[in-house]
Amino acid sequence: MQKAQNIYWKLYQLDIESKITLSSLALNIFRLRYYNDEIFPIHIPNQNEDTFIRKAYYGGHTDSYKPYGENLYYYDVNSLYPFVMKEYPMPCGKPVWYSNLEDMDIDSMLGFIEAYVVCPKTINKPFLPYRSKTGTLIFPTGEFIGVYYSEELKYAVGLGYKVVPISGYLFERKESPFKDFVSSLFSSRLEARKEGSPRGIFLLHERK
Repeated sequence: MQKAQNIYWKLYQLDIESKITLSSLALNIFRLRYYNDEIFPIHIPNQNEDTFIRKAYYGGHTDSYKPYGENLYYYDVNSLYPFVMKEYPMPCGKPVWYSNLEDMDIDSMLGFIEAYVVCPKTINKPFLPYRSKTGTLIFPTGEFIGVYYSEELKYAVGLGYKVVPISGYLFERKESPFKDFVSSLFSSRLEARKEGSPRGIFLLHERK
């Protein structure tokens, strides 16, 4: 821990004892060294925006399966979260409210959308969640209305869902602000591995 403390202080003049979690430390480093608010302004949502967007927060989908196969190949994906942070566009700026999205192409949207959804009964593992009136989270087939992130709706369409956007907040699409952040820290991680340093010192680690 003392070695990690010395490294972070030398690189960023930050004392790790001042941060409760690794996430808060990473956020501080990003804002200190890599974030440019003129190029990529981050909007703090007002109450209406926050209330609407939070409807799209459902939690995880956990199922239990007993898979079986022979002569299989197993593939391991490393650093998937940092890769997505670096390579994919992000919603930027102040969101704009649209009360009628029915005539817009969903592929052009980036934001949080209330949509009418139809999941065919032929889909064995439904993708989109729905929260019932009792608060139970289910993944149904059939017709329902919910609020979702636009990229989830696009993926659902690719699976065979019918999606009709109704209303929502749309953002400007911009190149990820995390490119330099991810590249720099990932390079530090690789350098640490070459030198035989403990892997836990750097922020970006393997995701499997």
